[in-house]
Amino acid sequence: MPDPPTIESRFKADDSDRQGSLEEARLAAALSKPWVLPPQGQNANDPLPRNYQSVGSRGSTNLVGRLLLALYPPNLPWFILTPTPEFLAFGSPDQVQALQQQLFLYGQLLTGKLESMSLDPEDDRGQFIGFRSHKRKVMEQVIITGDALERMDEDYRMTLFRRDMYVTRRDSSARVLYHITKETKDPKELPDDMLAKANLAVGTMDAPVKDRMQDLYTLVEYNPRGRDWTVTQEMNGQVLHSFDESVSSYFSTPFELVGEDYGRGFIEQNLGDLFSLDEISKNRLNMLSMVSKQLIALDQTSTIRDDDLRQEPGNVVRRAQVKGGVLQDLATIGFQDIRDYQMLISALQDLRTDLFKAFLQESETTRNAERVTTAEIRRNVFEIESALGGVYASVADEQQRPLIRRLIHQFNDQASRETGENVQLPTIGGRSATQVVITTGLTALAQEAEADKLLAALSILQTLGPQALERVDMAVAVDVALRQIGFHAPGLIKSQDQIDAERAQNAQQALALQAGQQAIESAGSIAETQASIAPRRPAA
Repeated sequence: MPDPPTIESRFKADDSDRQGSLEEARLAAALSKPWVLPPQGQNANDPLPRNYQSVGSRGSTNLVGRLLLALYPPNLPWFILTPTPEFLAFGSPDQVQALQQQLFLYGQLLTGKLESMSLDPEDDRGQFIGFRSHKRKVMEQVIITGDALERMDEDYRMTLFRRDMYVTRRDSSARVLYHITKETKDPKELPDDMLAKANLAVGTMDAPVKDRMQDLYTLVEYNPRGRDWTVTQEMNGQVLHSFDESVSSYFSTPFELVGEDYGRGFIEQNLGDLFSLDEISKNRLNMLSMVSKQLIALDQTSTIRDDDLRQEPGNVVRRAQVKGGVLQDLATIGFQDIRDYQMLISALQDLRTDLFKAFLQESETTRNAERVTTAEIRRNVFEIESALGGVYASVADEQQRPLIRRLIHQFNDQASRETGENVQLPTIGGRSATQVVITTGLTALAQEAEADKLLAALSILQTLGPQALERVDMAVAVDVALRQIGFHAPGLIKSQDQIDAERAQNAQQALALQAGQQAIESAGSIAETQASIAPRRPAA
């Protein structure tokens, strides 16, 4: 029985099969941002493809920024954890409020893990890459090349794989069967046990860095029987290690799937206009070069010399042939037919207008400010949904839900290992009592509307009088209001125990003050009584 193929050979076979779509993605990058997906075999010192327009680059930057703002708004939480409808239906009000507060704090902790994501503080070899900086690079890959693959590491750092650094296979329902990634690693970074399994040639470790670098292949394959993922890593044709994960740390984001293994990007949808604009812009530059280039032609019988043409303005040239005030033996060679240039400019303007609309560059709905309003977010979401042709919702699902699922799984798994206890979210009837709600896009507006409803309800109750407000538990109202706006500051809001302790202390102080006042009043009364019954001395 033949040996099973190596992961490297599987990667090369799949890489060969997808070259058609990969070249289309490279063309899209060449017309927008060539460094996002360079040509095959590109070296560091090789020039990147040159384009003759900046609409693709500026337009993709604008679209990436808007998409990033819609998916991960900086001033609003982009996901929350809430009780399931079953728990809301069967749980007591106290249980529901306690769970909601617990899940709110838990969600804040998860968000903090991502927001504080950075390189190892003791490893200063790379640049600081925060969560949103990473996601910006991901959105560039999705918009320009149509597909992106990410990995969440054990320290919550995110790794992005460029389109030519991984292969993917999907079934007919577009579900992932497996990914294979290719990374270049220094073998010295491997643990000793893996280094021994790599079976590298003698002297490899002593070679210069550029000569000892090795390709590390990672296969992430779905196991339908176990409903989990098997991760296998290979170097030099040798398996280093293999393990199973119930929730994959790898997740891909296709822009638009059309029955293929990889998505097709937004740039590719507008490739015709971009390519035409690039060609016309190139011709326009050539034509402008012709217009600006003026050559002087002298008649063969002319007596004008070259030095005569180099004289300063105002000097007299006596060798020229002039009849009726018209120079006879000299002319200029240059572009004369302006109609061709006008037709070219007209076509150029039409293409730019269409592309500006596609890239939302004519819109100014979102201000460049630290905090944007709800109306601006609403317009931004509507325009992105319109520009992307309804693809925004699927991109949001592929981007956010796998990330949150892996984040919860990894955080609970690490907490279980640290505490020695099985850390899980609450359950009801053997099923999870928690659900994840994405609060970006139009859902974010609904979340803010809930906070407005709460304030409106309290305002109405206040107008009804004290008896109506007596029915409101203000402690619960404060917790709900802060959860809905996503605000948490430890120690700011007093707990019920603190409030009870302060009330008891105030009551004791009031009793002590009252007792002291009564003692003073009693002493005064006694003095007055004694004074009234004391015998009077006879007058002298």
